Amino acid sequence: MRSLNDEFDEYRDCLRIVWNYAMRRRSTGVAGFDDLASAMLKALVLDGLADPSPQNVVRNDRGGIPGLGVIVAVDAPEVLAPDERDAEVIWNRVNPGICRGTVLNVVDVFDFHDLDGMRELDYIRAIAQGAFGDVAAGATVALRRSDVDVVDLTA
Repeated sequence: MRSLNDEFDEYRDCLRIVWNYAMRRRSTGVAGFDDLASAMLKALVLDGLADPSPQNVVRNDRGGIPGLGVIVAVDAPEVLAPDERDAEVIWNRVNPGICRGTVLNVVDVFDFHDLDGMRELDYIRAIAQGAFGDVAAGATVALRRSDVDVVDLTA
């Protein structure tokens, strides 16, 4: 698996700049931002996959990108799982168990908003390919970017 850390971090940096300085105060900011994020991900990361064919870059029914993965790179990562209650989502820490080397499929970058709407995009939402710790196979989780390596799963 080929590392895409540099390409992915460039994407995150560009996305953070676009949101924080151009989109966050616009009434259509979120909708427009989602379109920009998809286009930037394709141009800066997905087009560089060893096999950027549709089966590897088109999101699956859970939102994951089959050809783009993350591998847990530390012994004790922070893993957050969503608990959806009514219109609110609460992110709870879950026990990841021993999961260094675990592979997940990338969904998108994620951040918790501060009061003025700035985003750092420090987290990657991903889908577990297999179970680990208290995380079930197919579950969506959020991991700190610093705890994972972004990889080309098509290489």
